[in-house]
Amino acid sequence: MSKPASPNMIRVRPYPKVVFFYPTVILAGIYSFFALFGMEPQRVIGLFTRDQNLKTDILSSAILDFGRGRSVFTVTTQGFRAQTVDIYGTSGSIHVGIPFNMHPDVPPLLTVITPIGQRHPQLPEADQYGLEFEAFSEALRRDLPVPTPAEDAVANQRVLDALFRSETSGRWESCLGR
Repeated sequence: MSKPASPNMIRVRPYPKVVFFYPTVILAGIYSFFALFGMEPQRVIGLFTRDQNLKTDILSSAILDFGRGRSVFTVTTQGFRAQTVDIYGTSGSIHVGIPFNMHPDVPPLLTVITPIGQRHPQLPEADQYGLEFEAFSEALRRDLPVPTPAEDAVANQRVLDALFRSETSGRWESCLGR
């Protein structure tokens, strides 16, 4: 079982406008949903539980409404370490085990289910963050566009800001035009 967060851990220090529920996971998750839907969400609603001493969020859930589909997720910093992504469509589903902090020496677990049946595509081992760093540093060295442009960060921040507004308002909040 995971240990409770300590005030000395960098991921739980209260800085303004920063998400503390495993920021890499939540941002990767939001970015993944953008890629899946090919657009930013129109509106979001979030529910946050905060540590009484640290004042950081320790259990957070959100719904991102893309108009033609929704993404629902929950993240915790004081629960058992586990992560999955399940994608459901009209013709089947995809399950990804450990999608954001994959072990670099273990092939990813992917399950695809369609009316034809279930299969487990074999993908190679990959050091996700190592590959991301290599692509970014190569873009800098060769003066090429970076793989994740600044516009992506701005879009992620719009969603995070809307989620925190929702925490206060208790209502759906728009991600558009702010």
